[in-house]
Amino acid sequence: MKFCDKIKKMLGYTYMVNLSSKEIHDLKNTHVNCNLELIVHKKFITKRMLKEYLQNGYNGCRWCMPEYNKE
Repeated sequence: MKFCDKIKKMLGYTYMVNLSSKEIHDLKNTHVNCNLELIVHKKFITKRMLKEYLQNGYNGCRWCMPEYNKE
């Protein structure tokens, strides 16, 4: 994770959205299979924004957010 990404995490942006695959990752519970360093089109969101993204068709990662995974 890049330095600016770590700063965002410290500021409360604890979820990363892969805009290409519409998959959400929990930065507090990452797994080696998430491959976060390979995600190019990403957005950081807060816990408050998480529910909105899930209602709009985004999916939780099967590795770090299995409770929100729809696959």
